[in-house]
Amino acid sequence: MKKYIAVLVMSLVPGVSSSLYAGGGHGEHKKADPAAMKAKAEAAAKARAAVISNGQALVKSKGCGGCHGVDGNSVIAANPKLAGQNAAYLLKQLQNFKLQDKNGKPLTGKLLIGKRYDGSKNGKYGVSPGIMNGQVATLSQDEMLSLATYFSVQKLKPGKSELAQKTLGEKIYIGGNVGTGVPACIGCHGPAGAGNNAALYPAIGGQHAAYTEAQLKHFRSAALVWLAHNKKDAPMARAGRKNDKGHRMQAVVLRMTDVEIKAVASYLQGLRGTQ
Repeated sequence: MKKYIAVLVMSLVPGVSSSLYAGGGHGEHKKADPAAMKAKAEAAAKARAAVISNGQALVKSKGCGGCHGVDGNSVIAANPKLAGQNAAYLLKQLQNFKLQDKNGKPLTGKLLIGKRYDGSKNGKYGVSPGIMNGQVATLSQDEMLSLATYFSVQKLKPGKSELAQKTLGEKIYIGGNVGTGVPACIGCHGPAGAGNNAALYPAIGGQHAAYTEAQLKHFRSAALVWLAHNKKDAPMARAGRKNDKGHRMQAVVLRMTDVEIKAVASYLQGLRGTQ
């Protein structure tokens, strides 16, 4: 299992080369052996199946299905659907939910409930502690990887877009808003909202509109807090979500109105989520 974890991490984390695990090393390049390659592929597939099976068992034993559904298709609009989500992104999210000590090390094994992120150094990643922090606190890296892999291979069950919101939402998703500087969402998340696993961009197609809307507003709140600390005339807001890659989502959503956010969220709910 440990050996496969390394191989699986290679497939999840951008920039990690398979040559690290191919043998030879030190610049050596050996001629590929078809039989050996087949054996390695079969071993990897078997190990991956074991990881997925372990993830399924963890979903049941850790109670993940209570909020997200045993197959990752949450029926509660406030809780995200995890089915079909990119594994690398899911792994990053689980890692981000790990509370950090003053040295930036995970407080593994401790259920720290109630400690809130307030814009100070209480939370390294800026993910407001809550239920998920308690759930993830006792998970090992291997367990988080198993959960991420399991949910990534589940089939997403998309919802439906509200007709009243679909036109505006589709317009912004595909073409952005040139007048206010909002870029097209499709550029990072793709035509079907499938995201980009290598770039750690999440799959957002088929996601609950209520959850998406809430997350977009959390990103905006984080941006407003930053502005408030750097500009005296900026509006104040509670600390929000700031674990987006390069703070790109914060910059985007800061330019969006509530109407646009709701429309995009509704449009995404009806996307299939796969390309």
